[in-house]
Amino acid sequence: MIIYQDSKKELNESEKAVSSLKVTHCIILFVIGFAGFQLLGTVLSTICTNIIVSVDNVKIAELTQAQKNLLNIKIGAFTNFFTYLLLLGILVGLLFAFDKKGTLSKLKAFTKGGTYLFALFVFLAMLGLNILYSQVENAIMSAINITGTNANQAGLNQQLLSYGYLVIPFTVLFAPITEEITYRLGLFEAIRRYSRVWAYIAVVVVFASIHVLEGIISSIQSSSRNDLYIELLSIPTYMIGGLFLSYAYDKYRNPTHSFLVHCFNNLLSVVMLYISIAINNRSGNSSSIISTISYLIPGFIR
Repeated sequence: MIIYQDSKKELNESEKAVSSLKVTHCIILFVIGFAGFQLLGTVLSTICTNIIVSVDNVKIAELTQAQKNLLNIKIGAFTNFFTYLLLLGILVGLLFAFDKKGTLSKLKAFTKGGTYLFALFVFLAMLGLNILYSQVENAIMSAINITGTNANQAGLNQQLLSYGYLVIPFTVLFAPITEEITYRLGLFEAIRRYSRVWAYIAVVVVFASIHVLEGIISSIQSSSRNDLYIELLSIPTYMIGGLFLSYAYDKYRNPTHSFLVHCFNNLLSVVMLYISIAINNRSGNSSSIISTISYLIPGFIR
């Protein structure tokens, strides 16, 4: 009974805080988060490449393909870290500039145990549905004889294994915060003022698209049917994520709830990856163990 009263009170406070954030502010947050990531990523990728090549005294023309792949993983890890860090600073700064009082009010949710309990329940429900879908995905992949992981997840897995000290902070903290501000407090909230149904539809579609579109384009350009099918089959996983994260935000109109769900998911993905490697090192049976864990714990880190 007490938990219910606290939750209701928090909901009322959240509604008042959200109403003080104008629709134009929500749109700005979405545009900055969406376009800013692409722009910052492009600029910082060039900067990181030049710095890394200069510091490591690398001559790209003389590198083998394997060495180029390792270089790209390093550049990707540093680029993602600084891109998310800078974008996080920009979005949080804008949020406080637009609605300082409302933002501080929302942050109070972190001090309430009910917030973490609610986020945990949503996360477990999302995980359960993703596990069910992963079995369907596994069956389809086996039936049409394809293997692998979608490009988004595969790239981050490689970066995690080589540069975990950079990748873990942005996957577990920076990315969830920036994406929840961008897609929930930005896009979802802006559309929800006019239509709750379309808010869910728009965010689920956009959230899934940002995780698979690059991989789909790449697979089409390389004429890889295997990679294309993998990207298409991964879409429902990201749609499920977008749906549950939107619900976590919509329940209390507070991004702290969806952030925690997002954080729980990414943290689990990171932990399971390292556990799979540890098991592999002890058993030597890498492919079957990592494959099994990959199917059981689907991730959407970025």
